[in-house]
Order: sequence, then C-alpha cells, then structure tokens
Amino acid sequence: MIPFKEKSIRALPFALIFGLAVFLRFYKINQFQFDSDELSAIFRAQNALNWHQHILNGILVDGHPAGIQTFIWFWIKQF
Repeated sequence: MIPFKEKSIRALPFALIFGLAVFLRFYKINQFQFDSDELSAIFRAQNALNWHQHILNGILVDGHPAGIQTFIWFWIKQF
C-alpha cells in the first residue's frame, strides 16, 4: 500500500496541469469563445440539407476529421 504522502506527491503534476487547464478554459468566460474554424464548421453543417450535401460540402472541402463534422451535423439536425 502506498502511503498518503507519496500519493499526494505523485498526483501533484496532474493537479497542476488540471488546474492550469481549468484556468485557461474559464479565463474571460464572458468573451466570445469560438474562432472562425468552429464557426465555419457550424455554418457548413447548417447549410447541408441532406447527408450527400454534408459529405460533398462539409467533409470533403475541409481538412478536419470527418467525425467531428458529422457529430456537428447530426447535433444540428437533432435540435
């Protein structure tokens, strides 16, 4: 069994990285957080009326992973 103090020392780097990530995520939370990359993916997904248009105009023209584009497209169509 590992003593509590040694566990705390082992967890310190993770806690620091996690704390930094939380700070960077929520720093200036009231400002607009999307950049043109996310907005372009959302606009392409909104303009695709069917699956075929989504593939041709949303996935093939973009260099980003198709999974996230498809997730955005399904999410917009669902809600």
